[in-house]
Order: sequence, then structure tokens, then C-alpha cells
Amino acid sequence: MLDLKNKNILKISFFIIIAGLVISLFYINSWVIDTLRENLEKKEKKIAYSYKFFIDEIYRNVLSTSEQSESDEKIDDKIISLFQEFVKDIDSPFILKDMKDGTLTSHPAELSKKTNINQIIQDMGSVFDPIPIKVDQLEFKLYYGDSSMVKLIRFIPLIEISIALLSIILISTIYFISKKNFQNKLYAGMSKETAHQLGTPISSLLGWSQYIKDKGLEGKVLEYIDEDIDRLKKISERFSKIGSKTKLSKFSLSALLDELVEYSKQRIPKTKKIKIHSIYASEIIINGDKILLLWAFENIIKNSIDAIKQNSGQIKINIKKNKKNKFIIDFTDTGIGISRMNWKKIFSPGFSSKPRGWGVGLSLSKRIIEDIHFGHIFVHNSTEGNTTIRVIL
Repeated sequence: MLDLKNKNILKISFFIIIAGLVISLFYINSWVIDTLRENLEKKEKKIAYSYKFFIDEIYRNVLSTSEQSESDEKIDDKIISLFQEFVKDIDSPFILKDMKDGTLTSHPAELSKKTNINQIIQDMGSVFDPIPIKVDQLEFKLYYGDSSMVKLIRFIPLIEISIALLSIILISTIYFISKKNFQNKLYAGMSKETAHQLGTPISSLLGWSQYIKDKGLEGKVLEYIDEDIDRLKKISERFSKIGSKTKLSKFSLSALLDELVEYSKQRIPKTKKIKIHSIYASEIIINGDKILLLWAFENIIKNSIDAIKQNSGQIKINIKKNKKNKFIIDFTDTGIGISRMNWKKIFSPGFSSKPRGWGVGLSLSKRIIEDIHFGHIFVHNSTEGNTTIRVIL
């Protein structure tokens, strides 16, 4: 299994590769667009010079064969007709502007009728320098814009990136679901096997305990044996439940926490003076699995006890309701605190800040609370001397 450092290196490498691909894609796209625009500009200049030549010929022919009053009208008609003939098969927008009276002729024809035509002319002029056409007293400017192909190419990187992101999201989702299903099966398999393995020695211990009693031997030692056997039975039941489909039922949350507090007080090391305070109503009823929730809360309390490195400290259990009518259960301790970067990691399987920790307790609590009871568990806040693990059910 990869350790945390190697996983981080893989994540960073993955993002660097993706960033490199995106930058390369935009660079290539920009290069293609610039090349197409250069070719377009050369083509439009040739069209403009050819157009200018034909206008000159029309102008001279009309002047030589017509009266001046008729010439202007004929010249205008010829210029417009020639312009439309020149650009009809070209896949770029054109606007021919008469610089004397501001008359506009465009390709496509409906372009000049748009209300924002002045903005369109300005945009065209900002990308390509307009080509001046001047023949004697006639003066025009030819504006042109990107072809449909260039406009399409500009969107290709966005389309490709969108497809790539959707693919990454889809693959990540499938991977996450597969991983989650694998973890669920692994949890269930290990739990069932653990429960099965515990069953044999528990049955044997029960038999020996009964045998001792039948022999008439009584005393504190036997009481302790029975307590430990009962404890083993509960552990076996916990593993059996987490490995099977759980049925939720109503029970007293406050009674469960009272039981947990009494049990935890007995497990506090003799070298420490840790007080556990309960701050909640006497009768709080919730829907859930009592055995599994007791296990989840026990892991939280155990971590709080371990976090208190001083000789004395406090643990508070507080319950309140939020606006969504759900119970908020806060476990607050006066321990050393949790680094901000580890707030989420502490619930990951295998992560532990303790030298000999397995990183199972809180990840198991998360599974019980979130996957089985559809609740939420997280670090609400943490500083040295004040850490709160919040559970919402």
C-alpha cells in the first residue's frame, strides 16, 4: 500500500500533467488561430486590391458613358453588385463602409441591419486592420472578421477540456464507488470472520465459568471473569452487526451515553485525573443501533482520553438540537489538539497520530455514524486545550 507521502506525490504529478496538457492545448489552439488569421488577412488584402481595381474600371467606364447625375447611381449599384459577387462564396463576414455618407454594405446582407452594427465594426477593426479602398473621389473601408472555422476552433479547447473533466469526474466516481464497495465488503468480511473467531473461545470460557460455579467456587475473580466474558460477547456482537445489514430501532441516547460515561471512567489510567461531564437532557430518544453507536462513541471518548497528555483534564459531552431537528452531540476534551491539516485525515482508515496506533477507531466511528446511521462526524474545532468532535444524528 502506498504511504501518504507517495500518494501526495502521485496527486501532484497528476495535476502537473493535466495542467501541462491544458496549457499545450491552448498554445496549439492559439497557434492554429493565428495562422488561420494570417492566411485570412492575406486573402482579404488580395480581395480588396482586386476589388479596388474593378471599382476603378467601373468608375472610369461609367464616367465615360453617362451623365454625372446618372453616373453616381450607376456607380453605387455597380459597386454594391460587384462587392456581393466578390464575397458571396467567402466564409467570413464583410462590411463595406462608404466613408463619405456612412452607407454600409455587408456580407451576409442582414449583418448591416443589426442594431449593434457599430460595435461589430469596432470589434472587426480591433482584430484586423480595415483595408482602405480609394479610387478618385470614391473612398471606402473594408472591414472583415474571423471565419466560421476560426470561431469554431476557438471553442474546441473548451469542448475538449469539458469532455476531459467529465471523463475524469466519471472515472473518479466509478473508482470511488468501486473502492467504497470494496471497503464495505472488506469491512463486512473481516467483521464476520472476527465475530466467528471470537465465538469459539467465548463459548469455551462460558463453559469453564459454569464449571467453576458448579464446583461451588465463588469470589471476586469469578465476577471479573464473567465481566470479561460479557465484554467479549459484546465485542463479538458488534463485529457481527457491522458485518451484516443493520436494523435501526428507537432507544434512549441519554441512557446510552450515561452507560458510556460510567464505563469510560473505569478505563481512565490511574496516573490521570480526567473528569467526564454530561450535559444533556435525561430522556433523548433517537432511531439507530444502540450497540454500534455505543462502539462509535466509545472510540471518540478513548481518543479524547489519549489526547490528554497532562495529569489532569476534562471531557464534556453536550447534546443539542439544530434547526433541522437533528441532534448535535459534541465531545470536547482539553487534550493537545489536532492539526488543521489532519481534521479530515483522522477519520481515514490507517491514519493515526499515535506511534503504535492502527488508525481504525475513528474510521470505524465514521462508518457507523455516516454509512449506517446516515449522520455526520467531523472536527468542529481544535486548538490546544479545546478540541470538539461533532456528531450529527
